[in-house]
Amino acid sequence: MFLADKSTPAVTADAGIVGAFSSGFDEDFRLEDSTEIGAILSDLAWLGSAVRVRSQSGHETGTRVLQADLKAHRLVLDRSMRAEDEEELADSRENLFQASIRGAPVAFQSGTPRKIKFKGRLAFEVPFPACLYYVQRRRHFRAPVAPDAGYSCQLQVGHLTRLKFDIVDISLSGVRLRGRVGGGVRLGKGAEVRGAVMDFGSHGKLSVDIRIMGCWAIDDAEGGSSHYGCAFLELPAKAESLLQRLVTSLELNHRRQAM
Repeated sequence: MFLADKSTPAVTADAGIVGAFSSGFDEDFRLEDSTEIGAILSDLAWLGSAVRVRSQSGHETGTRVLQADLKAHRLVLDRSMRAEDEEELADSRENLFQASIRGAPVAFQSGTPRKIKFKGRLAFEVPFPACLYYVQRRRHFRAPVAPDAGYSCQLQVGHLTRLKFDIVDISLSGVRLRGRVGGGVRLGKGAEVRGAVMDFGSHGKLSVDIRIMGCWAIDDAEGGSSHYGCAFLELPAKAESLLQRLVTSLELNHRRQAM
């Protein structure tokens, strides 16, 4: 079993911006491939997408994408804004940019925008980010699990350590877990866990192999709780049938409560 955490931090900026950035997006959707990032930013430019920008101080303003220059690896943004907004962005070392592509949220972080002229108009430019979050629609519906449902997952780490997590939501392709990992054990991104035992109460139990696709802290305290986004490696026919019934039941309950 791989337990070392080889993932790199999403950002290294001011703590306030980092907290808002890292806690607001599922690590499953984090992209680091420069070609993929360029394609997404080009899509934003082609659509002329509106962008919300949050500075280090928490000041927010709106702008629009004018160009994604794939050769220069720069994004050009409209600078037709209030003087105080322009000054705020120009003085902020790190800024959070948020937009959407056909309803799918896009977010990334970049440094201080540089003032330029673009085709005769005022503009900002920022370099392409090293990582970007593109929250695409999932392959399968993810059903939320009520906190009082008591659904849990047990993982066996080595010969002695057994960890127990709460199940936050579930789909036919994966599960999100919440819990603490003590004793110096770290479940890093990419870890594969064999024979994870999931207890769904009256719906039954399921043993399945999983891979950790992303993990992020939800409690700042050392040794605090974290979320773990996991994908099923293989799903036998019986297990898939059980999950399908479970997801359908959870979805129906969720809809009734929302009415």
